[in-house]
Amino acid sequence: MLSVIWGILKVIGIIFLAILGLLLAILLLVLLVPLRYEFEASGKYDKESEEPPEYLYHGTGQKYVESIERLGLLPKGRLYVHLSGDVDTAIKVGSR
Repeated sequence: MLSVIWGILKVIGIIFLAILGLLLAILLLVLLVPLRYEFEASGKYDKESEEPPEYLYHGTGQKYVESIERLGLLPKGRLYVHLSGDVDTAIKVGSR
């Protein structure tokens, strides 16, 4: 009888350690992934200031034109919006 109880306690202990390990792994992911992303992205978007051309063009799909005309270009989580100095490049960007 005592050996059965001891066996059950060992199984409960193993399950507890597995759950504890899983929670620790999730905690590390939640804490470290955003830090890693911020570290990687911190220098990625450094841009030098330049004098823009007289006209800039934004290439976009036809289905977004009405919204852009009404609301303007919205960031939607982006850091930068691609603006082209010529119509041909804007058309290529908008066709993606």
